[in-house]
Amino acid sequence: MIDGDLDLDALFWDGVAGIWAEKDLVVNGTIFNWEIDTTTCFLSIGRDLICKNLVASSADIRIGRNAKIYGLLSSTYNHGFLEIGGDATARTIVIDDHTTIVRGKADAGGWKDAEHVEIGLPVSSWIKEIRPKFKAEFFDADGDMICPNGNVERVQALLAGREILRSKA
Repeated sequence: MIDGDLDLDALFWDGVAGIWAEKDLVVNGTIFNWEIDTTTCFLSIGRDLICKNLVASSADIRIGRNAKIYGLLSSTYNHGFLEIGGDATARTIVIDDHTTIVRGKADAGGWKDAEHVEIGLPVSSWIKEIRPKFKAEFFDADGDMICPNGNVERVQALLAGREILRSKA
């Protein structure tokens, strides 16, 4: 059990190559991996993961059985890998061009932004899912993202509890 957040990027910068939890892992906070283009700490869990939120980018994250995430599961960018051997339960799951495999059911609201992602969610995109009153905050007039670092600002808004999505998940 980890009391608080788990920052995979900071651990890697401190010289930790990875974390292996042989059985269940409970994180009473958020697992963060914001780095999209750099190496980061791996996370491997032999059985179940329980956490508040999981933000995955370039990390290699493998969960042997189920993932119970009370808030947001965000899996983004094309450098990382997330595999859940069983079911994924979360309030919201957003898969944004990322290798993500959920071998069981996905019990959550949300979407995937690519047909090839192996999770039972509808295909959509951030621009389609953001409420109209927030679109100018995140997208320019041509529909391009304003944030130069992918979806970071949108994920941060969701983690802060802002209701920026069209439908409640």
